Amino acid sequence: PESEYREITEHLGGAVFYAGGGEAKINLLQVRSAPEDDEEEEPGNRLYQNVAKKGSMLAMHIKNSDSIFRSYLPEASEMEFALLEKASIELYKRYGIEWHTDCSRIPAEKFPMISDLYEFINAQAGDNEIMKSLLARLYSAAYGSDQFIFNGHTNISLDSQILCFDTNSLQAQTDNVKRAQYMNILGLACLTSCILKLY
Repeated sequence: PESEYREITEHLGGAVFYAGGGEAKINLLQVRSAPEDDEEEEPGNRLYQNVAKKGSMLAMHIKNSDSIFRSYLPEASEMEFALLEKASIELYKRYGIEWHTDCSRIPAEKFPMISDLYEFINAQAGDNEIMKSLLARLYSAAYGSDQFIFNGHTNISLDSQILCFDTNSLQAQTDNVKRAQYMNILGLACLTSCILKLY
C-alpha cells in the first residue's frame, strides 16, 4: 500500500503490478483455473476438486465475477445483475467458451474484456430501460476513467518468482473500485504462490 516492496521486487528481478491502473491488467472476464483444495479438507468438502470434476470452470468463474461486480456496482438491482449474468454467458458462447470448456488452455488474449461485454449488451439493449441502466453503470469500467484498471486482457507474467501487487495508487480510488480490484487481485493470487500484504 505504500510501494514498500516495489524496489526490492525489481532488484530481485520480480514483476510489479500497479493495481491502481496502468498498462498491466487483470481481466475480470478471463476464466481462471480453480485453485487447489486444502489437503486437510475432507474429500466430500473439497469445493474446487468437486467443481473441476463436474467440468464447470465457467460456472465457478461467473459466481466469482458476480461477487466482484456486486462490489463494483453496489447500487445495481437484482434484475440488472441477472441480465449481466445472462449477457456474460451468451458472450462467452460467442468466444467458444461453454460450461464444459477447459479454459486453462485458452490464451489470455482470447477472452472477452469489459468493453466487449458493454458492446454486446448495447447491441441488444434497444428500449430496455434495465439494460440501459446497466450500460450506464458499466461505462466507466469499459470506456471511462475506470477502464485503466478494469478493461484489458490479463498481461502480467505469473512466471516471475516474485510478483508484487503495488496498491498505492489504488488507495485514492472510491471504495467500490478498491473492493472490486482487491477481489480481482485475490482471485488471481489464489492461482499463484503469492503472499499478499493488504491493508
